[in-house]
Formats: sequence, structure tokens, C-alpha cells
Amino acid sequence: MEESILLEKVHALRRRLRWVRTVESALAWTAPGMWLALSLVLVLKLGGRGWVELTLALAAVPLFVVGGGVARWFRPPGLLETAYATDQELNTRERLLTAAEWVLHEKPRTAVAVSLLRDAAGLAREVDPGKLFEARRPGWRPVLYPGLVIGLLLALPAWHLFVEPPGPEAVRVARSARTIQQLADQVGRRPENQRLARELEKLARELKEPGVSPAEAAERIARKRRELHRGQGQGKGDHSPESLAEKLRALARQKAEGRDSQAMKEALEAARETLEKGGQSAGPVEEAERALEEGQEEALAQAAEQVASALEKAGAGEQEMMSQVDEALAQQQGELSPGQLAGDEEGIGQMQVGNDGKEGQGEGPADFGKGTTNKEEPAQETGKNRVARQGERTSDWTEEYQKLYDSQRVARTTSNTQVKGQRGEGPGYLDAPGEARGAPSAGGQVRTQAQEVFLEHRREAEQAVAREAIPAEYRDTVRNYFDTIDPRS
Repeated sequence: MEESILLEKVHALRRRLRWVRTVESALAWTAPGMWLALSLVLVLKLGGRGWVELTLALAAVPLFVVGGGVARWFRPPGLLETAYATDQELNTRERLLTAAEWVLHEKPRTAVAVSLLRDAAGLAREVDPGKLFEARRPGWRPVLYPGLVIGLLLALPAWHLFVEPPGPEAVRVARSARTIQQLADQVGRRPENQRLARELEKLARELKEPGVSPAEAAERIARKRRELHRGQGQGKGDHSPESLAEKLRALARQKAEGRDSQAMKEALEAARETLEKGGQSAGPVEEAERALEEGQEEALAQAAEQVASALEKAGAGEQEMMSQVDEALAQQQGELSPGQLAGDEEGIGQMQVGNDGKEGQGEGPADFGKGTTNKEEPAQETGKNRVARQGERTSDWTEEYQKLYDSQRVARTTSNTQVKGQRGEGPGYLDAPGEARGAPSAGGQVRTQAQEVFLEHRREAEQAVAREAIPAEYRDTVRNYFDTIDPRS
């Protein structure tokens, strides 16, 4: 009986002593951590580092505290060590240690041993482990003094004793990199924007590279904007939210006899993935699948309309996010190189609006015929930067289209059909030498109305769109191009 009471109390005292020694060890390692942090802050300060790097040096303090506590926790005291520590606290002349050693080593139970065990058990029964062992706090001066010095170093401006201070251009680039990184963190909070967040993080890392000038940083931002626009345009295919919504509505309007059930199931499954990726509920999709299996046409139409509305909402949210990201990148590009952004915007405006505010009408001399496209006099090229010339080149999608789809025209050698001068007031006829379209001959005049030429080209474009000879993502561009042209001008 006395043995069980004694061992139970010794185990309780051991747990308490282990915890107290862990806390004391963690507190004892606080001062070395503070002095190491002070040394790191001083070295970084002499190296001209910024406030962020100096703050990271303070991580040495919690690392030392946690490391010291964990190291001591995995070295628990033994039972005899605990009994000896208890005797030291109670000043009992090793009575508990002797009794514990007698029990643990299983020595013979003599009359003296039984009396000793009974006395030690009675003593242990009255001991409170929580009050007996309390953590001792070290002095505050070894921690306070380095802490005050660290605070003073953080408050002082950066020193540049051994390195040159960063110039205003480097500061601008670093500020833009931090802003883009914050934008990436904000965009990456939603699961469907992880790819966009990774692209922004990659751009921020590129801007943090040493030696990046504001002009180069602005060019990288402009390149990233073009990549995002190109990726957004390529993403508007058959699997975009808008296309899925239109496909679901079309399938729902069909009668049950003529409807492709497999296509409907695939469209609903694609809609489910899109909605779940956007964090929206897929309940309408389940209702539509249930109505499709049961053959309820009215319920299927209602559920399909709900799914289509949810898809359109998801597509609108994605476009809004892309618009916000593009606006933020444009702002950073303008701050880094205002002239470059102004040149880009001016070039875009000139391509969209011409003389008298009419769309599709440009300025300058006429540029028709062989060997005249995108050519200017050498004097006019002077002073144009690379961005201005970039706005005059053929658009990227035209080059990609020409690479993917070979032209069906037959190459024929023709004479020069260049027309010089401005178009003046007249009945709207185009004078071109020759007897018919194609290779012109030396004599004869052909007078063709501009309206007829416009209508013929528009019919050819509509036929190309109807035959699906033009990729789906470029069909709206072709339609909008002819809608913006006024054949009467």
C-alpha cells in the first residue's frame, strides 16, 4: 500500500518537474536569441539591407526559445532524480530518495525498510506538485538591453557604408514588384484563379531580379499583359462558361426525340466542373441530371436555364477579375514608364478611331497595291521607339491564323498596282487600270462602286464564317470588323 502511494506521487512530481524545467530552459535561451538577433540586425544594417530583411533577423529569438524548450522536454528527469529534487525542496535529508530506491531496486522488506516506506508515503501524500515546483524566471536585463538596441536599429534609416544606396529607379521597380506580389496573393485566395496567381508571382519574381531598369520592368509587364489577353482569348472556346450556357440552352430547347442525351450529360458534367471550380453550388446541375433521367421536359428546361445563368455569372466574374488585374498591371506599367504606356494607348486609339471620329478611317497617304504595306519614308522612321513600331505590325492572331491555315490562293505574278495620293471628293468610284479583277492589263478602265466591293467582301467573310473556315475565337472579330465600316464614307 505504501509502495503504490509513494510511486504514484513520484510519477506526478516527475511530470511537474519535467514541465517546469522545459519552461526554465526556454526562458534561459531567450537572452542568447536576443543577442544573436542583435548581431544579425547590426550586420544587415551595415550591409544596407531594408526593413523587411532586418525584421526577418528577429526570427532567431523564437527559434532559440522553442529549440531550448523542445530539447529540454525530450530529456525528462528520472524517478530517483525527481525524488532527490523533492528532498532538496522539502529539506527532508533524502528520505524520499532512499524509499524510492528501496522500492525500485526491490530490496528486502526489513522492519527498518517498512518503517521507512511508511514514513516516506505519509510525507509524499502531503506534497502538492504544483506548489512544490515552480518555474524560476531569469533576470530581465539580459533581454531588455539587446531588445532596446534592436528597436533603435530598426527605427534608424538604412546605412550604406559598404554598398551603394539603391537609386530611385531601383526603388520604383521594387515597389512595383511588391504591389504585383500583393495582387497575386489577393487573386490566389480563390481556387479558380490559381493559374493567374502563379503568373503574377512569376512576374513579381522577374521584377525582383537585380539590375532590372524601369523601362525593362515596364516591358515585362506589357508582355505579361499581352500573354494574359492572348490566353483569355484562346480560352473563349467551346468549354468557356458562355459557350456552355449557350449549348445547354440549345439542347434544352430540343425535343426529347431529337435531343442527344450523351451531349446533354457531357455538357452538364462540364458545367458542374466549372461551377465547382468557381466555388458555386452545383445543385441546379443535379436537378437537371435528375430531370433528364426521368424525362421531365419542363423541369429540365428550368434547371438548364438556372445552370446557364450560373455559368454566365461565373464567366462575368472571371472577366471582371481579369479586367481588374489588367488595370492594376497597366497602372504599374504607367508608373514605371509613363511615356511607353501613353504611346501604347495612343496607338490603340489611332487604330480604332480615325478622321472626324469615325471608326475604321485612318490618316495619311493611301496605301494600296503591291509592296506598300507597312512601309514609310525613311525620314518618318526617325524618332520612333520599339513600342510605337510594335503598334504598326500585324496582329498576333493574324500571324497564328496564317500559320495554322494555309492560304488557298494561287500565287501569280502581277504588276504594281500602287495608287498614290489622297482620295478626293467624288461619286465613290475606285479607278483601277485593267479590264477585270486580277492581273491588270495595259489599257482600258474599270470603274467599280465602293459599295459593291464592300458587299462582296462581306459576303465572302460571312461564307467563311458559315463554313467554319475561321476559328471560333476569331469569328466575332470578323463580324465586328465589317459592322464598324460605313460603305457610304
